[in-house]
Amino acid sequence: MTSAPNLDAGNRYTVVVRDEGAGHGLGQGTGWIVTILHPDGRVVSERACRDETEANTFASTVRQHAGWLSEGRFREIYRIPDWT
Repeated sequence: MTSAPNLDAGNRYTVVVRDEGAGHGLGQGTGWIVTILHPDGRVVSERACRDETEANTFASTVRQHAGWLSEGRFREIYRIPDWT
């Protein structure tokens, strides 16, 4: 699992990439998941990816958006409700 805080203090959302098959005796894993975490740590969005490359590419894009956008605009783009 990898996680990195956003460098821009204006947007506190974070992204986690994990291999759902890791540690389950299934070899290289059965799927990759990219999770967007609310500033308080709650999961607000998840996306399944076919492989590690796709997951890391998507996560990188989300992290860039979090660095560039306000939390409000970020929620709009990723369809995260205001009440989350």
